[in-house]
Amino acid sequence: MTRGDEKHLGGLTPKESLAFLKDHPDTIIVQVNDAYWKIDPGFKGAMWIPHDEMAKRYDEIPTGHPVLLHCGGGIVSVQAYNVLMDKRPDIPVLAYIAGSPRSVMSQYNAWKA
Repeated sequence: MTRGDEKHLGGLTPKESLAFLKDHPDTIIVQVNDAYWKIDPGFKGAMWIPHDEMAKRYDEIPTGHPVLLHCGGGIVSVQAYNVLMDKRPDIPVLAYIAGSPRSVMSQYNAWKA
């Protein structure tokens, strides 16, 4: 796991991400895949802002909540993470899933049901 500080957590494994979401139930989950790779249905309640639009649409993410980014394999979420580190210093805790989130989506969705 890459940890920069307590505000910018960097990459969390899928298992760590699920624990993070349970510890921070007000987290905003943002899928950052482009349209072709979008995971549907994905995480229940997640936003979708493609990584290549994040620099223009970052203000759509609600304020005052932790934010967890994900894509299909943990690659383009790093790009979106870097944009948000720069553009959204108000995000209290920022992280991304380093790897495929699919292994924890069903567990999360069942927990949120």
